[in-house]
Parts: sequence; structure tokens; C-alpha cells
Amino acid sequence: MDKFTEYLIRVEAEGENGSGLTSDAIKVRTLSDLPAASPRDIVADPVTTTSIRVTWKEPDEEAGNGDITGYKLKYKTKQRGSKGSTYVIDPTEKEFTISGLEPGTSYVSLRITSILVKLHLRISDTSSEWQ
Repeated sequence: MDKFTEYLIRVEAEGENGSGLTSDAIKVRTLSDLPAASPRDIVADPVTTTSIRVTWKEPDEEAGNGDITGYKLKYKTKQRGSKGSTYVIDPTEKEFTISGLEPGTSYVSLRITSILVKLHLRISDTSSEWQ
């Protein structure tokens, strides 16, 4: 059976002399699972010297394996031992502005997660502006 797929189920009794009458059909759906694909078309654009706007598209519907319940956006600096920041974003949103960034600081990774699937996007800062 496929993940997060609707099926019609019927039951019939079987005996020594063959099959009996078939029950009415019931509609059931298999459980959801982790998406088989990551968010698509990730773009990070500078807004100011201290903020960027990140946009994305949801994973392809057939790879979703269920309803997307939200997105997690994570980023961290290049500094060894630095703690990353995480934002939880409503599933209807497909963009988010990260503010409070420090000019001249290298941010080595930005990750957008739908449910539990991770997509890595590397951003390097060679000056005080995002490129």
C-alpha cells in the first residue's frame, strides 16, 4: 500500500462452497510519513545589511506523503560552537525574513525543513552584504 493514499475496502466471507456476499465499501487512508522530497526553489535575498528574506516552494504533492504541518528554518554562524537559531513557520507561509544578522559575520548554513526533511543551503558572506 502507498503512504497517505485513500483506498476502498470490502470484505466477504469465504467458506467451503465459495464466497459469500460482499460488504459495503468503506473508505480508508493509510498513515502519513516523512516527505520523500524537500522544499523546492529555496532563495535567500538581502533585505538590509542585517536581514535576508528566504522564500521556498513546498515539496511536490506526490512526494509529500501527507499534509505539511509547518516548516522549520534554521541557521547558524561559522563560529565554532555557535548555537543556531530556529524559527517555526506556519504551513501556509512560503517566505520568512531573518533579521538581527550581523554585518561581516559568516553564516555557514541555512536549513528549511518541512515536517522532518532537511534541505541545506549554504550562504557565504565575503563582505558585509549578502550575496
